[in-house]
Amino acid sequence: MKKLLLIVFLLSSIEMGFAAKKKRKVRRRVSKQSRILRAVQRNVKDQNWNVALYYFFAYLKKKKTMTDKDNKLAEQILGKTGTLPLYLYNADFLNKVDVPSVNIHQAHFNFKAKKYPEAFKFASKVPKDSSYYPEARFVMGSSQELQGQKNFEDYMKQCIKASNKISKKIYEDKYKRYFVLVKEYCIAGLARSSFRDGKYKKSNHYYNWIPKTSYSWPYILMEKAWNHYHQGDYNRTLGISMTYQSPLLESYFFPEIEVLKALSYFNLCLYRDAAFLIDKFFKVYKERSKNLTKVIKSAVSDKFYFELVYNKKEKIKQHPYILSLRNQLRKKLRINLHLLSYQKARDEYDRLSKNKKRKNDMKFLRFTLDRMERIINKNVKEYFYFFINQINFFSYEMFNIKLEIISRRKDLVYDNKKLVSTRARGSYDNVNRESDEFFYTFNGAFWADELGDYSFGLKSNCKAVQKGSK
Repeated sequence: MKKLLLIVFLLSSIEMGFAAKKKRKVRRRVSKQSRILRAVQRNVKDQNWNVALYYFFAYLKKKKTMTDKDNKLAEQILGKTGTLPLYLYNADFLNKVDVPSVNIHQAHFNFKAKKYPEAFKFASKVPKDSSYYPEARFVMGSSQELQGQKNFEDYMKQCIKASNKISKKIYEDKYKRYFVLVKEYCIAGLARSSFRDGKYKKSNHYYNWIPKTSYSWPYILMEKAWNHYHQGDYNRTLGISMTYQSPLLESYFFPEIEVLKALSYFNLCLYRDAAFLIDKFFKVYKERSKNLTKVIKSAVSDKFYFELVYNKKEKIKQHPYILSLRNQLRKKLRINLHLLSYQKARDEYDRLSKNKKRKNDMKFLRFTLDRMERIINKNVKEYFYFFINQINFFSYEMFNIKLEIISRRKDLVYDNKKLVSTRARGSYDNVNRESDEFFYTFNGAFWADELGDYSFGLKSNCKAVQKGSK
C-alpha cells in the first residue's frame, strides 16, 4: 500500500512538473510577443514604418488569427510604407493578413502570374471604403475580361466612379495623380473592349474622356490612331501619328506608330511616301537598337537598371535616347509608386543610422533596401528587353510592308499600268470631320491644345490607268 502511494505521489509530482514547465513556456511566449508588440508601437510612434512592419509581421507569425486591432495597425503601417515591402514576404504568409493593402498586392501578384481567378478573389476582398477600391475593381475587371466574362465592364465603370469620388477629396498632387491614372486605365479598358468588338467610334468616345494633360494620353493617342485606321480614315491616322513629332512627346518610345504611318500611306497607294518612311525607320531604329543593346551588355552591376531610374539625371552618362526612355519609365504608375516606397525606406535608414543603439534595425533596413532595389531593377530590366523586342518585331513588320510595295509596283509594270498620279496633294475635301470640329491650317508649330487633332488631306492614289493615258 505504501509503495502504491509512493508511485502515485511520484507520478503526480512529474505531472505537476510538466504542467509548471508548460506554463513557463506559455509565459515566455506571451512575454516575447508582448516585447515584439511594444517594439511595433515604439516604431510607429517614432514613424519608423518599415521597421514597424518588420516587427509587426514577426508578431503575426505566432498568432493564429488577426484581431480588428491588428488589422487597423497593419493598414496604418502599410499606408505609410506602400506595398513594395510586401514583396519581401512569402505569399502563403501574406494570405493570413486579410487587409486591403495586402489583398491588392496579392491580386497584382496573381494577375502577373496569369492566375486570374486568384487575382479576382483577392481583389474582391477590398472593401468599398478602402482607397485601394478603384484599383481592386480594375484588377477584377481585367481578370474577368481575360477569362471571357462579359460583366467585366461593370467593374471598370465602378472603378471610374470610385476614382472620381476619391480624387475630388484629395489635394496633394502625387496621390491625386494615382487615382486619376487608375481611372484612366479603366477607361482604356472599356475603349479596348469596344475596339475588339469592332465598335471603333464607341472606342474613341471613351478615349476622348482622357485629357491631353494626362500621363497616359501619349499611349492612348496611338490606340485612337488605330481606331481611325480600322475605319479607313488614313488621313486622320496620319494626322494623329504626326503628333509624336511634337517636342512635348519626344521622350516617348513608339516604333509601332511608324508602322501605322507606313500602313496608312500604303493603303492610300502612296508607295513612294511609304518606302521613304520605311527606309527612315531602319536608319533611326538601327541606331536606337544599337544603343539599347549596348546598355544591356554594359549592365555589369546587378542593380544597373535600378540606378538608371533612381539616380539623378545629371549623374547618368548615357545616350539622350536612353535618358528619354528612363524618363518615360519613371512616369509608369507601378515604378513611380515603387520608387516612392523605396525613398521612404531610404530616408528612414538615413535617420536611424545616426542612432548607434539601433544596429539590429539598421541591419534589417539594409536588407530591405537591397531587396527593394532588386525588385525595381527587375521591373526596369523587363521594360528594356521589351523595348528592344519591340524594335525587332516592328522592323520585321516594316520589312513585310516594303516587300508588298515592291510586289505592287511590279504588278503595275507587268500590266503596263501606272497609278493615277505620282503624289496626291492635301485638300480639305479629303478630311473627314465631326460636326463640332473646325479646320485650322497647320503652319509647322505644335500647339498644346491642338495635339492629337491633326488630319492629313491626301487623296487616295489607288486608281490605276494604262500607261500613256491622261
